[in-house]
Amino acid sequence: MTTFILLVLAVFPSCNKNTENFPIIPFGVSADYNGSRRINSESVYAQLQTGSMGSFVYFEAYDSADNFMEFQIFNYRTLGTSAVPSGTVSIYYFSNYGATMDTVRSGQLTIVEYTDTTVGGTFNFTTASGLVVSNGSFNVNYQ
Repeated sequence: MTTFILLVLAVFPSCNKNTENFPIIPFGVSADYNGSRRINSESVYAQLQTGSMGSFVYFEAYDSADNFMEFQIFNYRTLGTSAVPSGTVSIYYFSNYGATMDTVRSGQLTIVEYTDTTVGGTFNFTTASGLVVSNGSFNVNYQ
């Protein structure tokens, strides 16, 4: 009588996901303007770009009046909070269909999760004209 031993290997792929202990952020971008929900976009164009300071994730989010925010995140693979504006994070706010830029004066952006092709977090800021953007969140796929 011959005895066979069956060896079973379980192989689990590595997903290379890094997160802090924060709730899962839905895909897209959302934010309040002066206390009212204005951006709730599930379809966001995002891409990985390279500039003089290195690689960064770039994306835009539009509201229903065609105002938009433009994000450039250089530290997209670092969990934690960065001041806005700073050398690692830039956010620009445009109104009037992009004709007028309202400079972001102060705020913060926090990276709470990232993978090889996604980055997610929260943000808030105040512009030069006094616009307060709060309760911001983002989770975008980039290529």
